[in-house]
Amino acid sequence: IFEVKLSPMSDGSGGDGDFTNAYENAAKSGIVEGKGFRIDHAKLYEKTKKGPTATHREELASRIVSALKGQTAPRCLDVGCATGEYVQDLDDAFRRGGIEDHQLYGVDLLEPQVEAARKRGIGEFVVGNVMSLPYPNDHFDSVQCSRLLIHIADVDAAIREMLRVLKPGGVGLFSEGDMRAGRAFLPDPRMQRVWDARFAQLSRMSKNPTIGTALFGQMRRCEMVIDVTLDGLSMVLTDHSLFRHSEETMLDSLVDQGTLERADVDHYLGNIDECECNGDFVYAGIIFIIMFRKVD
Repeated sequence: IFEVKLSPMSDGSGGDGDFTNAYENAAKSGIVEGKGFRIDHAKLYEKTKKGPTATHREELASRIVSALKGQTAPRCLDVGCATGEYVQDLDDAFRRGGIEDHQLYGVDLLEPQVEAARKRGIGEFVVGNVMSLPYPNDHFDSVQCSRLLIHIADVDAAIREMLRVLKPGGVGLFSEGDMRAGRAFLPDPRMQRVWDARFAQLSRMSKNPTIGTALFGQMRRCEMVIDVTLDGLSMVLTDHSLFRHSEETMLDSLVDQGTLERADVDHYLGNIDECECNGDFVYAGIIFIIMFRKVD
């Protein structure tokens, strides 16, 4: 159908896919771990459910509900649903719009996240893989995924599978980042070097670090979809705690690799809290939103 062509980061990094491999190995435990990182995703989402993505989730939900206006009993799927935050916001948006007969579904690779999502008491959540969704053809009025394709080895196959379960005329929404558009600003050059090295490592561990901007052109060229649009939501953060998961472990790994000096890492860890308290930590990024409809 089409081929997503991904650009490298400015330093050539990106695409090793350590995160991708870790996710595939974490289906039962929910613990995503590898060299330099260990993340309990269910607990991470619990800690950040009121975090910086909350307003983004609400915006995505409102866009889907608006696009489905007038639809009778819309059936909606969130792929890579995690612990159900996006589905919850979609349910809230439908109810605010006076639509009570909607049907919501979520699928995620990690079983502990699906178990947490089910406790919300809304929708139907199942364990599954985007590469082989457990649904029939032309089944959903909307399909969405957020911050998922950045980790997928075969993006083309994943998109084809999501299009397979989307009804003709149905609405699709992908929201993804481009790591070239994200940057932290620190006043201390030594701390800036440590952050930049960590962020470059995160890019290398992501299979598709530039997916957010790559998707638009490729979806425009896809003959299975129409009305493709691109938009972006800014994300400006001053709370460093949102980046703490596995930070020390990853920095230790970078020291072991010879990328960073131990003295610089200790300087960073010893001063980052004070930087945050003084208002000297600022992170800015963009979440790119691609919307489209499947051809009738």
